[in-house]
Amino acid sequence: MKIDELVEAIKVANPGAVSGITDKKLVKVVREALFEIAKKIDDAEEGVVTIGGFGRFHIKQFQREVDGQTTVGKRVSFKPRKLGAPGEADAIQTES
Repeated sequence: MKIDELVEAIKVANPGAVSGITDKKLVKVVREALFEIAKKIDDAEEGVVTIGGFGRFHIKQFQREVDGQTTVGKRVSFKPRKLGAPGEADAIQTES
């Protein structure tokens, strides 16, 4: 899904929440929010990054050998929250 598509979906799902905000500003807000989430995931070596009202990203490091050299990688899995009525989002939390 592209950011423009996400903004359009937000506008359709809850027009009152975004009334009076330009599409350009909404795109910027969504882009910044996604950037902050990505930064938290990238900064976490291992553990869980929880986004209230969205879900949890589980982060695990692994080592593998490539061409005789050991490299470290990161595996990230996502567990979405159970869908129901939209609730208020909590702050981003990082757990080790």
